[in-house]
Amino acid sequence: MKPGILFVEGIHGFINQAIVDNLTAAGFDVIRVEEELIEIMEHREDANIILYYPGDEADRIDPIMRHLTEVCRDDHKSMCLVGEHYRVDEAKKTPHSDRINACFVRPIDINRLVNEIRVLAKVRQEFDRTKSILVVDDDADYLNIISLWLRPTYKVDTVRTGVEALFYLNVKKPDLVLLDYDMPELNGYQVMDAIRNRPQTLNLPIIFLTGKNDRDTVMRILEKRPTGYLLKAMRREELLDTLTRYFDDSIIMQRNHLKL
Repeated sequence: MKPGILFVEGIHGFINQAIVDNLTAAGFDVIRVEEELIEIMEHREDANIILYYPGDEADRIDPIMRHLTEVCRDDHKSMCLVGEHYRVDEAKKTPHSDRINACFVRPIDINRLVNEIRVLAKVRQEFDRTKSILVVDDDADYLNIISLWLRPTYKVDTVRTGVEALFYLNVKKPDLVLLDYDMPELNGYQVMDAIRNRPQTLNLPIIFLTGKNDRDTVMRILEKRPTGYLLKAMRREELLDTLTRYFDDSIIMQRNHLKL
């Protein structure tokens, strides 16, 4: 199946057709719609990348951008802007403009546009892959609960000691580690320290999921710069939302490092 691009056109001209022709030649399925909320909604599910060419009416840019950024946030889509610099600047004033992954102002370098969107599509493909999570906790009952919460969305493996976690990481590389603090043999701080001192796991994302919230423990852990620090008291919906945001935000970070 070809990767899809929803091309929202507020302006029409020869450059639009050149963009469509080049993206199509690069293997994309380009769906063209007018700068209308109804048309955008009709094709909302047809593409994971949105390319918006803002029109001349400034009062239309804001509501369209607000809608597009909400779609990108809710459906985990990526968005790019193309057009005159002042229209692009106007669009970037909208709240949640951090959802914009790339901007292409006129005169447009078509090759750069195609290459950047190709990179973004690769990142999207990686994001859409089912992620794997290793949960490290000595509490068997809590592991069962977390597994029930996460398995509808993620591939989940669990271990009950820090030693088991390090053995696991010798053979597998999950997308994320959820790590408890109080454990026998090696506590969470020691496990994170060991992970950070291994070249093969140096950059492995680690989020603490623990009941420890005293200041000394929190400050000690934060010195190692974990990806996050969560408390076990959080509800299922809060945990799932946090993980979704983490993997969603990773799109932008991955895009900056991915090579063609």
